[in-house]
Amino acid sequence: MNAYELGLKSKWHNDTVLTNIDVFRSDYKDLQATATIFDAQLNGYFSEVKNIASSVAQGIEFEGQWAASRNLRLGANVTYLDSYYVRYPGATPTLLGQYCGGLSPAAYQATPQCAGFPNTGSQDLSGRPTDYAPKWSGVLDVAYSFALARDYRVTGELTPYFTSSYFLGGASASTDDPLGMQHGYVRLDARLALESPDGHWIVDLIGKNLTGRIIITANETASEVQTREEFRNIAVQFRYRFSPPD
Repeated sequence: MNAYELGLKSKWHNDTVLTNIDVFRSDYKDLQATATIFDAQLNGYFSEVKNIASSVAQGIEFEGQWAASRNLRLGANVTYLDSYYVRYPGATPTLLGQYCGGLSPAAYQATPQCAGFPNTGSQDLSGRPTDYAPKWSGVLDVAYSFALARDYRVTGELTPYFTSSYFLGGASASTDDPLGMQHGYVRLDARLALESPDGHWIVDLIGKNLTGRIIITANETASEVQTREEFRNIAVQFRYRFSPPD
């Protein structure tokens, strides 16, 4: 693997604005991937290791922070990623293509889902996206704090995470299988914190995936199992500082 990276870090307006930009490129050769093969005669699946000739991952990362006031802070971290197979002939067909190719001519004609999915034994993924490689992803952050009576302090924070669609790993790894795709989404996280006057302790009310988005993390089509992030999660956290901040 050869990796290249060029970045710029800067601060502006009395250190209230931070901007970081990073351009990167990684070239991979002699990669291997595990894919699942459907055997029509056995009516089952087995795993096979495939050789990938080469792939590229390149893109731009941007990080920005702005202390708009003593109480308000804004932030953003956005990535554009172009990750694809440079050369990958002989890749495993999609699972639907394998299944349809194993049907008899009559059964194939009677299965409309198989239209356009003949099993040729392989497919060429040269130029196609790699797994877990959304074009766009990032997180935004808005935090606002204010004082209460007796110098207690409250901080509220909203953190939406977003991503465009991408192919999943698992049973359909390295096949660009539409059955193994996670569509784009926005996940909303939040935090509400109460801090003591002396800064020794903080109580956090933390919410993860508050809008209840279904986010698939792996697609094991062969075993008909999908794993996903927690649907919605609310937690309370207590923190204690032995040395309070200055």
